[in-house]
Amino acid sequence: MKRRFNYTGRKGIPAGMVAVAVLPPGEDGVRSFDARFGDLASLGLPADARVYVEPYVKSSSMRFAFGTVGSVLAPQDRSLPEIDEGAGVLFRVLVVDEADKGGRLLAMGDKIAPVGDEQQRDALLPLVTEDLGEAVWRLDATAGAQPRLLINSRFPGLKQKMLEDPLLMGAILPLAVRDALLAVRMEDDLEADWVTKWRRFVKDVAGESCAELLFDEGEEDEEKVDDAIEHVCGLLIQRRQYLTRALRHAGSTADA
Repeated sequence: MKRRFNYTGRKGIPAGMVAVAVLPPGEDGVRSFDARFGDLASLGLPADARVYVEPYVKSSSMRFAFGTVGSVLAPQDRSLPEIDEGAGVLFRVLVVDEADKGGRLLAMGDKIAPVGDEQQRDALLPLVTEDLGEAVWRLDATAGAQPRLLINSRFPGLKQKMLEDPLLMGAILPLAVRDALLAVRMEDDLEADWVTKWRRFVKDVAGESCAELLFDEGEEDEEKVDDAIEHVCGLLIQRRQYLTRALRHAGSTADA
């Protein structure tokens, strides 16, 4: 059972003072994490105050002891077997005076995103792991919400493998982008931030006329729309050079 702390009069820990990274699953299929800290003592915290890190997803959480303010020491086991899959892990950092009866919370930083997740939150098509049964991937294009590319969490490390393997990325991403464009252009609120991101993407890849056809003109000719979207995806493939990069990646792996 986790110990409860007295939260009265706590200080805030700046997000820039903590850097965390979620590591892909190991051979046991369980993720782990790393955490690095800046100078916590510069916040006026006593050297003997205890430091705890709490990863969490929704209602699932764990707590790890990281030594003291004066001597931050990561535990050897930082695996996350009790953290739910299917959503991004966030982190909470607690600095506690355990000499105080009940444990007085001196400082806290919350909702700390792992390194790389900030980019995912701003991504055109965020990658999210979920249990998809036997499907490798699926596009989540719910009306009124930014499309997400779902990667099956049942295969350990698949999301990371996709990010690193241009052949896998090239097999999935253009199809996901095609389906996402079909969904996004039908949105009622074309001024939503995430919709304007998609419009900018089309403009950057295929030019203003293509962006206008898909987003501004209300084009109802399905053949024209399909041709425009296929044009965007074709240009994306050429720009990203998936096969060339995959061949280069395969060569470097063989050499290793």
